[in-house]
Order: sequence, then structure tokens, then C-alpha cells
Amino acid sequence: MAETSIMVSSDTTSLCLLEEVFKALRTVLGTHVEQKGSLVADDHLRFDFSHSSEMTKDEITRTEQLVNEHIRNTGGNIGFFKIISETAITSDIRRIEALTGKAAEDYLRGICKVVQNLKLMFKVRTEDDVLKKVQALIDDNAALYKQIDALEHEKI
Repeated sequence: MAETSIMVSSDTTSLCLLEEVFKALRTVLGTHVEQKGSLVADDHLRFDFSHSSEMTKDEITRTEQLVNEHIRNTGGNIGFFKIISETAITSDIRRIEALTGKAAEDYLRGICKVVQNLKLMFKVRTEDDVLKKVQALIDDNAALYKQIDALEHEKI
């Protein structure tokens, strides 16, 4: 029960965080950004805003940095803020979904577990080595499909 009340308290504070998300988006994307809707739930928040193009990875990262900097500077009990998706609602309205507090920590812990398992599966030491192995598999797979296609055309 105590954990639930911490999450509710954290997301009550998240209501104030919506204004900070809005400020960060305007700083990163420009002053044309307007809030078009929002939702604050137990474990996440959603923020709809006007913007005509998909956010880049750098823009998402910068937005997270600004919001997390605000959280650190104000001593809020929100914990960590992590954007997990950015999608189009219409041609000129975008939506970000984010996790806060324990939900954000659990999300990152899950990602770390997957990366650790991939490192074990590929028998590599670093995250960059995992990416290199995955790219090698993709390249090998594409080459094999080309060979199969060539062999099928030889039969015809």
C-alpha cells in the first residue's frame, strides 16, 4: 500500500511536471508548440502537442534532459522522467508518452536486463559489440536471401 501512495503522490506532482514538459518542448522545438491534450496516470503520462514533424532522437534526449534537470533542481519526488514513445496523432499533432518514478526505473532496468542477456548470447563485453553483432547478422541474412534468390532464378 505504501508503494501505491508513493506512486500516486509522485504522479500528483507529475501534473506540475506537464508544464515543465511543455516548456522543454517549446525550448527544443520552438515557440509554435502548443499543448493539445494530456493524461497523467499512476505509472505514466501523455502529452499531446502541436508540431508538424517527428522529433529526432536528439530532440527527445534534449527534452528529457531539460525535464530531468528541472526535477533535480526542484528536489521533486517524481524521480526519473523517460520518454518511451513519440508518435503522430494527426499531421500536425504529436504525442509523447513518458514514465516517471518507479515505472521509469523498472523500464530502464528491463532494458538493461535485455542488453545483458544479449551480451551473454553474443559472447561480447560491450553494448557497442552487441550492435555490431546484430548488424553482422542483418548483413549475413540479407546476403543469404540474395543467394537464395539467385539459386531460385537459376532453376527457372
